[in-house]
Amino acid sequence: MGAANPGGSVLSPAGSPRRRRTPDVAREEILDAAEQRLASEGPEGIRLKRIAGDVGLSHSTLLHHFGSRQGLVEALAERTMRGLARDLVAAIRARDPVASAPATLQQVFRTLGDGGHARLLIWRVLTGWTQPGHSLEGTLLRQLIDALHERRATLHRERGAPVPSRSETTFTSLLATFAIIGEAAVGSLVLDGHGAGMSQAEFRSHLVELVLERLVGDTPGGREALVREGAI
Repeated sequence: MGAANPGGSVLSPAGSPRRRRTPDVAREEILDAAEQRLASEGPEGIRLKRIAGDVGLSHSTLLHHFGSRQGLVEALAERTMRGLARDLVAAIRARDPVASAPATLQQVFRTLGDGGHARLLIWRVLTGWTQPGHSLEGTLLRQLIDALHERRATLHRERGAPVPSRSETTFTSLLATFAIIGEAAVGSLVLDGHGAGMSQAEFRSHLVELVLERLVGDTPGGREALVREGAI
């Protein structure tokens, strides 16, 4: 066991100070460190000993909190996906989805693409850690589609327009999801002058426009008219 130093912290066997922290604080710091490793190194960067060193905890402490590397990975994915889903539902229910959608979709790009969580999802599926029909992502996606379709149906009823089909909402949601995951997985190989002749920013801008076109209105001018009418 480490010895106490005059400042009240605990010294590890190697002599580096470890701060005393509550279990909840320690858990969040571990997840924050794993998040940083994921963004900078990808899923392979999530290694218990490395992360223990990042936060000044022992390997056994990480095991106490998460049980295994898989447990840490799943906890990290759950924290991020639940937070993202909460923000998306809030944006979907906003009075002006035209204004909120672009910023919200950019947040999705940052989280799934730049933050590495799309790669982490693919990695979890390929390693067999996430099974079809039992993933948190699948459950949250269904909840998001439910919220999105309910919002679209309400807006169309307010305008006296036919309610769009559930399948259309689902298809557009899945199309955007697959595009975002695909860009995160192979975008660096084909975008920004590597074959496709389109930058990452252009791809994301076009995808946002496509989603808005299919879910909100046919043209930017048409969407602005809906906003003026108070329909959205």
